[in-house]
Order: sequence, then C-alpha cells, then structure tokens
Amino acid sequence: MKSNLKQQAGLSLIEVLIATIVAVVALLGLGLLEMKMLQASQSSFHYTVSTIRANELIDNIWLNLCDVQTDPARYTQVVDTWKSGLPEGYSVTEGKPGNSFTLSTEINLTWTDSRIDEADNNQVTLMANFPDVCG
Repeated sequence: MKSNLKQQAGLSLIEVLIATIVAVVALLGLGLLEMKMLQASQSSFHYTVSTIRANELIDNIWLNLCDVQTDPARYTQVVDTWKSGLPEGYSVTEGKPGNSFTLSTEINLTWTDSRIDEADNNQVTLMANFPDVCG
C-alpha cells in the first residue's frame, strides 16, 4: 500500500511541473500579444497624426489659394511654415520638384518607427486637387 502512495505523490509533482510550464508559456504568449497590440496602437497613432498634418497643409493652401497660384514664393512660404511645425521624425514630399504649385498636388508624409521594420507602412499619401479660380 505504501508503494502506491509514493508512486502517486511523484506523479502529482510531475503534473504540477507540467501545469506550471503550460502556465508560463501562456503568460509569455499574452505578454507578446500585448507588445504587438502596443506596436499597432503606436503605428495607428502615427498614421492619424500624419493624416491630420497632411490635411492641415491642404487647408493652408486652400486658405491662400489665389496667393499660392499666382506667387510661387507664397506657396513655398506656406509649405515651409507647415513643415516647421511637423513633429521630429516626420518628412514630407509635396507637389512637383522645385516647390512650385500645381492644381493637382500629391502630399507624401513619412515617419520613422524603429519598432516596425516595413518602411512602406510608415507613410501617408494624400492627393489634393485645387480649382483654377485665380488664373
């Protein structure tokens, strides 16, 4: 009878060890899931900020539409003022090379995020079409 008790006591220790290993693996999985959720949340934040900032540039151009259509220096001033307000780590390409105003302007805003390896995911591109009201 005593040999059965010893055999059962050893078996319950193995069961506890296996249950502990399963629990540790499950907790590590939950921790990894939480990190991925935080990365996605941060990426979503950058995407939202970029979209708002790009729309802000479009709004600034709309506010000065006649000036930027007729005076290239005014367009450059509007864009440079907007660029100076961008957060660190953001870069932008807008319009055509040479900083000249066009009625159809593409704004491409990119940011750096060391936690996301895919650089293609770190950009927002908006297309703005303006009417020729002052020409």
